[in-house]
Amino acid sequence: ESVYKASGFVCSLEICEDRLLVPDRDEHKVASLRLFSHTNDLVPENIRDVRIYKCSMPVWQATSAGKDFVLALCRDFTVKKFASGSRQLLMTIKVTPLHQEAKNPYVFKVQGDRCYVGYLNSGEIAAFSLQDGKR
Repeated sequence: ESVYKASGFVCSLEICEDRLLVPDRDEHKVASLRLFSHTNDLVPENIRDVRIYKCSMPVWQATSAGKDFVLALCRDFTVKKFASGSRQLLMTIKVTPLHQEAKNPYVFKVQGDRCYVGYLNSGEIAAFSLQDGKR
């Protein structure tokens, strides 16, 4: 059984609580699937809750910040912050690297109220506030 069929290249998966976050790069979205029941069993495919977060840009990675937010790292050097329940886009954070040799934002982690972005080709890792977007 397939858990989810993305339209193209999937470069990461994230399990957050009972949900699987899939960056569907070619469709410019993040899919969030309720994959596990409260007993940690797989939810049958025909009753899985699937939420879509539209990003208008190829998505490299997705994660959550608690139960309230879904975050998407996009190819255009932005992080899109969505409300988990309503799927409303709350904020777009510019995560432009300081080094010109950086090709793409690629590695993405969240800790507390900060997100950390690593870039291909430069070795740079930058931290940004999830509250105001500042570096």
